[in-house]
Amino acid sequence: MKRLQKLSVVFVLMAAMCATMFGCASSPQKQAFRDYGRSLQSDTEYWNTISEASDKMDTSDLTSAKAVIQASIIPNLEKIESNAVARNSAISDPELQQVDAEYVKCIQNLKQGYKLILEGINEQSQTKVQTAVVNIQTAVSNMKDYVRGMKSYMNKYGIKTDDSMDDILNQLNSF
Repeated sequence: MKRLQKLSVVFVLMAAMCATMFGCASSPQKQAFRDYGRSLQSDTEYWNTISEASDKMDTSDLTSAKAVIQASIIPNLEKIESNAVARNSAISDPELQQVDAEYVKCIQNLKQGYKLILEGINEQSQTKVQTAVVNIQTAVSNMKDYVRGMKSYMNKYGIKTDDSMDDILNQLNSF
């Protein structure tokens, strides 16, 4: 569950970075990025809640872990997914929308992974837990693609960037 906490931190950093790293809105892409960054911040409170819940979860106590997943992790991932799908459909720049699609896929894979963990615990199915791990690894891969896509988009349109994108990728590579 420490992985989920780390992943939550990465998402919060990404939202903060996207909201603050833009130049003047002199092009449609910069304006789209600015609007996108602001809308991404709406996910931050949910990621913080997931991170806090993950930090408090005792993975050696399956009943406790199950309760945290049911009460906090999955409901917050559902809220994030709802925001992400709505945000993606509202993005006016097709290139940015394509990059954001990786974020949407990430959330969907992460949510599915945690649902499978619950099923695996309930059914005492190691196969479902293993499938859940694959989903979560796929979510991390989606997030890497998202960060790389954002970095490329920002570079292409002259949107101010710094080393934080590389730092985020390094954190993701440590999973």
